[in-house]
Amino acid sequence: MKRTPWEIQSQVVIALLLRELKTRFGANRLGAVWLFLEPAAHIVILMLMFGAIGSQSMAGIEFPIFLMTGIVPFLMFKSIALRIMDGVEGNMALFVYRHVNPMDVFLARMLLEIILYTSVFMLLVLGITWLGLEIGIHRPLEFLLVIIALIVMGLGLGMILSVIAHAAPEAKSLIKISFMPLYFLSAIMYPTSVIPHEYREWLLWNPLLHAVELIHGAFFVNYHLLNDISMGYITGLALVLLFTGFWLYRYRRLAMVAS
Repeated sequence: MKRTPWEIQSQVVIALLLRELKTRFGANRLGAVWLFLEPAAHIVILMLMFGAIGSQSMAGIEFPIFLMTGIVPFLMFKSIALRIMDGVEGNMALFVYRHVNPMDVFLARMLLEIILYTSVFMLLVLGITWLGLEIGIHRPLEFLLVIIALIVMGLGLGMILSVIAHAAPEAKSLIKISFMPLYFLSAIMYPTSVIPHEYREWLLWNPLLHAVELIHGAFFVNYHLLNDISMGYITGLALVLLFTGFWLYRYRRLAMVAS
């Protein structure tokens, strides 16, 4: 029975996903443990650094939950973008097969990060509940829409970065380092409302800040969201990044595979 192009690509993506999972964790069981420990370590360290300040500035909001709901989505976005950036280089040997192309690798890596970070999020929720803290989501649809926007943004940015990394491999280190300041500028450990107005208008250009704040608003019923925080902004930017990534990929895909 002849398979449709959609069926062929679906099977290729699933096979690549399983290959990525085995490559990433097959010989290194500690990698799976670290995937969970990384956000947990972030929460503990930030609790020690900002716990007292956070508890005072956000009355009625559990600071560990506040941190978790910002850290995990940020790390998922970062991991999707960077793993896609490295996707072509890590799978060059597979492109000799005519049914395998870089887009299949990008989709497989994106799906793997979604699965892994969803699992991490659920484990952290269980851990926080076990510690006696109550966690609930008051606007689940809004939370889901923000996560989808972050995934689309990560996919688009990852494709753009893959083209840049192919053209200038030395830029990869700088790209990875650039996520560090983003971490501190994305309202993960503080509400945007505490930022002085003269700095806030600059930070609001950061779409990750909007995403994290919307997630906080979805989890905490009394959380004060500024009027400047916009779902439309991150949705629009996600689509711009996605279409830009597709355009660059279409323009450079043959050169990326041939090198």
